[in-house]
Amino acid sequence: LNHLLDSGKEVSTAVDPYRPWTAGYTGAGWVRAFLTAERGGRGDDSVSTMVDSLETMSVHGRAGGLEGFTVRELDRTLLLVPEREYAATRAQERFLKARSLGAHLLGQDRTRFILTKTHTPLQQAARAFAAELLAPADVIQGMLTKLGGHADPSAFDSIAGQLGVSPLVIQHQYENQIARRMADSV
Repeated sequence: LNHLLDSGKEVSTAVDPYRPWTAGYTGAGWVRAFLTAERGGRGDDSVSTMVDSLETMSVHGRAGGLEGFTVRELDRTLLLVPEREYAATRAQERFLKARSLGAHLLGQDRTRFILTKTHTPLQQAARAFAAELLAPADVIQGMLTKLGGHADPSAFDSIAGQLGVSPLVIQHQYENQIARRMADSV
């Protein structure tokens, strides 16, 4: 993450309070393009490596509505996650890590973020960033086409398994981007 932010490349990530998710989609596209160019066309591998390598620590205590606390200092980004009564799935962990990265990219002037379930513009933008980074709408659309074009729970499950995210991420990406584009083109 620090390498991305310190690269000197400009990214427009201003969060519009009325449409905050657009900054998330734009930011994720920028990161994917940056990694693809830097890694000679292997952007997907680089995204997975970047997300999976984010250092995470479990913190004992009651979480309340807190999903995580992320800090970026010097050459380190750390995600602190409260212990839960149930173990998070790998897909949930990856999504939270990607949200953490999104918060840092979208709020470049800050080094500390609380990740919650609230619907503030930054939280919405960070969730949109994570969804688009891990499961790009164009990739989902292509996979749906290969599966016969039917957007149903079994297709969402299949795609989610291939991309390492939850089916809910695929469903949201479909509803918020793919179906919306199809409706706008009619």
